[in-house]
Amino acid sequence: MTKPAFITILAALALMAGAVGTWTDVQQLHRIAPGYARGLTMHHHYSALNGTAGIPWAQRPLCEWIVEGLYRVIKPPDIGGREGSGLTLLICILRVFTEAGVILAAAWYLRVWRIGRAMTVLLCCTIGWAYLTCCRDAALYLNLHAELIMCLIAAGMLVRGKTTIPLILIPFMAANRETSIVIPVMMLALGWRHLGAIALWLAVWVGVNAHTLGCLRLTDSIGPLNYPVANIMREATWINHAATWMVMPALALVFWRKWPPLLKRWFWMVAPAWMIVNLIFCRVNETRVFLLPYILFVLPVVGQGVEEAAPYWRVEGWEGWEK
Repeated sequence: MTKPAFITILAALALMAGAVGTWTDVQQLHRIAPGYARGLTMHHHYSALNGTAGIPWAQRPLCEWIVEGLYRVIKPPDIGGREGSGLTLLICILRVFTEAGVILAAAWYLRVWRIGRAMTVLLCCTIGWAYLTCCRDAALYLNLHAELIMCLIAAGMLVRGKTTIPLILIPFMAANRETSIVIPVMMLALGWRHLGAIALWLAVWVGVNAHTLGCLRLTDSIGPLNYPVANIMREATWINHAATWMVMPALALVFWRKWPPLLKRWFWMVAPAWMIVNLIFCRVNETRVFLLPYILFVLPVVGQGVEEAAPYWRVEGWEGWEK
């Protein structure tokens, strides 16, 4: 596959997946009740701006600051006199481009791991599939996709042994979403000298969430104590995850012996804690919460393993990544 063809196909795939994924989310919310998407999105937006979310994982202000700034500059009119429809439309447009940005960032990250162009396109198609099958009955968030983009860029630079850009991104990631702490944790795999990255992340996160932490409602933060049991026993949990990820995690386990050492260290530093925290604190049938470890760990391993088993997937020469 030539480079121009690769870029063209990837750009078309990213925009199509972003548009269809956003439309699917809007329709899913609309089926709950007419106007529900608009009302829920406005509530989330202004509660995050005003610091009244009540729990830290609903207080993710970075994207809301950006949206509010663009809204005040562009001033899109409300559609049909429905209050907040202009703001919701702006968020939907931004959602298309952030979802597309995730696929482009994932493609770059896979290329850092020396995955071939044809295999990269195929793996990015699974991300587009995940957009369509992920269970996301929540507001039209932008912070998840912004987190994915920043984390993939930071992780790709760490694979290359460069830490400047990840350090620059850490304050933005901390202001965007609490789960981005995985990047400073992953930096520890490069040496304990990066312990300061975690301190920087914590300082920014606490500063952004100071008001929310001061009036924290512990019961709302933890959620029902039966979350772990409900997550395991709910039929929807298994159906949604099977539909979203298909056989990809199983393929990653098949290639376990061939995992690059750095990626294997990252996996043990992040994945177990990620699974436990999400099992306790959220509804894991919302499969979107697993997009980050899926792209960071599963896709590079599957890509390298399949290419080694079936070299015709590559049009360039392939060399194992040993670092």
